[in-house]
Amino acid sequence: MPVALTSPGVYIEEIASGIHAITAVATSTAAFLGYTTRGPVDKAVELFSFADFDQFGGLSADSPLSYAVSQFYQNGGTTCYVVRIADGATATSLTLPGKTAASFKLWASSAGLWGNNVAITIDSDTVAGANYFNLTATEFVTQNGTRAAKRSETFRNCSMNPIDPGYVLAINDKSALIRIDKTSLAGLTVAGSGTLTSGPLDDAAVN
Repeated sequence: MPVALTSPGVYIEEIASGIHAITAVATSTAAFLGYTTRGPVDKAVELFSFADFDQFGGLSADSPLSYAVSQFYQNGGTTCYVVRIADGATATSLTLPGKTAASFKLWASSAGLWGNNVAITIDSDTVAGANYFNLTATEFVTQNGTRAAKRSETFRNCSMNPIDPGYVLAINDKSALIRIDKTSLAGLTVAGSGTLTSGPLDDAAVN
């Protein structure tokens, strides 16, 4: 505020400057762009540890980016962003015959050839009722010439009824391997099994 002048002399009035001090920012955050075997495409994903990189397929011999991220955390890195670049990649899909529905379609959770190694099995071994089923998604890998299961997810007492707590579309929020195509859900029961095969990705059809 202005200084009150009471007599002749020298007065000092301090005026706030419009220039603010530069705030320090973290220098331990890095960004990585390149090829990974799986994961979201053209989307920056924030990671807080190398364990978070599992959604991009983990350490892979054909992905220099995976080694760069691993070494980043080994050398004290704390946060990074990864952008998967996969121009033209599509997600694999599988269509199963339905008992009362025209079809039952599933997609791999992300684009890439990895989805060709995901097998889907559906069974009715449930006590919930005739219109319920169990769905299992299993990802296989080849190790030393032998095909072995890498991970498996089982969703029990699934229903095709949208008001049922076990509505099958809820799998999309739980599975790391598959997505259910919501446009194919038009009946009460489904049966069959198979392996995902290459197909185009229709973003509008995946919830």
